[in-house]
Amino acid sequence: MYSDARCGFFHDWMARRRIGVTDRPELTRVFGGPGRIDMVVINVNKFLAVIEAHFTRYVRDLQDTKNTALRAAFNAGWNTRNATPGRRAKKSTTKKTR
Repeated sequence: MYSDARCGFFHDWMARRRIGVTDRPELTRVFGGPGRIDMVVINVNKFLAVIEAHFTRYVRDLQDTKNTALRAAFNAGWNTRNATPGRRAKKSTTKKTR
């Protein structure tokens, strides 16, 4: 499901084999049996609204200076993704004192 859903939607911008899109009222429908998912059908309009709401909350939470763990995780990920090839990303922006 990971490659069909996430990779299909967010990398290829298309639904893959086990992902369907609809404009029916429910957000998602899952087809399959115990322990297996044969297909997921997603309401594209509601899906976008949920993603936008999540992103808005995430940015708001990042801006809150009390969310130190979330901010540290974001900064670590940012530094790793944006490190110059051949250089190690900075682990911390604070100086150690002796």
